[in-house]
Amino acid sequence: DYKVTGVQTCALPIYRLSIDLIEQYAALQNKVSYPSPQIFSFNQYLHMQHQQCLNTTLLSPLQTLSIWENMIKQSDESSIHNLAAFAKICAQAHEIIQMWQIKFQQDIFDHTYETRLFMKWAEAFDQICEHQHLSTHASVLSHLIHNSNKQNHIHTIYWVGFEELTPLQQKWHQLLNEKKTSIDRK
Repeated sequence: DYKVTGVQTCALPIYRLSIDLIEQYAALQNKVSYPSPQIFSFNQYLHMQHQQCLNTTLLSPLQTLSIWENMIKQSDESSIHNLAAFAKICAQAHEIIQMWQIKFQQDIFDHTYETRLFMKWAEAFDQICEHQHLSTHASVLSHLIHNSNKQNHIHTIYWVGFEELTPLQQKWHQLLNEKKTSIDRK
């Protein structure tokens, strides 16, 4: 039951869920006009915030994979048979590590040759992004937290359909609370 007053935003974990919510909201209006909330998937919401606040180029998932592929191809490790699939796995692992805020200095990356190699590539990827002022969908949230003073104030935000929040999402949630944004999880 969504009654909307003022500026409100709904962030959902996947795009399809945001489309379903927009369709349900429209159907429930019964020819009575109410202000409609802004409804986005979480990545769309981050992309919108990125455009408004950050001075970096947001890489598409394909561009991110291309950087990973080139970086792996140029490394000493030439025995990888399916480079595209391997680069995709590395990019996904890197994204998870960022969202869960796992530090590369932790012992888990020092046990095997493969994890040390991944750590080396991930650090190289981060350096490329930093030097060329690039952001990935995974890094946008940490950049937004760091540059929170540049963001527009949102009065109310609903987190709909999230089973759990990553530590980075929790930091974002806390920052929004500190900015007096009303937050509700549905």
